[in-house]
Amino acid sequence: MTWDVFISHASEDKEEIAHPLAEALRAKGLDVWYADFTLKIGESLRQSIDNGLSKSRYGVVVLSKSFFSKHWPQSELDGLFSMESAEKKRILPVWHNVTVNDVKQFSPILAGRVAIPTSEMNHLVLSIADIVSTYSVMDHHVCKWEKNVLTCESHGVPNVPSWIETDPKRISSDWLAERLTAGAELRLYHDPAWCDGTWFVVDIRQDDGEVVNLEQLRDVMPPIRTSATTTSAPR
Repeated sequence: MTWDVFISHASEDKEEIAHPLAEALRAKGLDVWYADFTLKIGESLRQSIDNGLSKSRYGVVVLSKSFFSKHWPQSELDGLFSMESAEKKRILPVWHNVTVNDVKQFSPILAGRVAIPTSEMNHLVLSIADIVSTYSVMDHHVCKWEKNVLTCESHGVPNVPSWIETDPKRISSDWLAERLTAGAELRLYHDPAWCDGTWFVVDIRQDDGEVVNLEQLRDVMPPIRTSATTTSAPR
């Protein structure tokens, strides 16, 4: 199971901010790691949080004065920082009743990142959904496009042909053959508004994707249907 976002917050901010934010993001179709949604009775809190951190694509961090004073949320933030790279920033800071000086005293690195205050909740939810749902997709001309899957038709998980490990070249895309063979977490989408309705595959974990050759659809198309009318976020 992979989550789109992990929500890190102080317990004091749960009712006013964290829970409404989690509900709003889930209503947008995102998979959200949030304690009330995810934790089950009898589970280890530490293990569940570690699992959520390691398998979430982004971390939404609700920065507040309560957050600054708590050890546990700061430990979650340390975990999110460890997952970042020079190429990919995964921490999405949210400011709750704090100033730039407050944040700067806590973390000069976070103070230098663009953040959205919780007073602008609608803008906040739309901004997070837009960032999380956008993938860099390579087309047949080796050009990259930023594609937001919330505007596309979701067609589910591509099939892995039985012969993929023995004869991967039957799929002309090296990218797709490699990801299918590796068991990557892939999703298939169709964009009616782009290039006369282009199909593409995204790798949920790697945040990238590739346009699918129409001739390959018979090999990777999920068996449930060949067209869709519903739109959903990455699963």
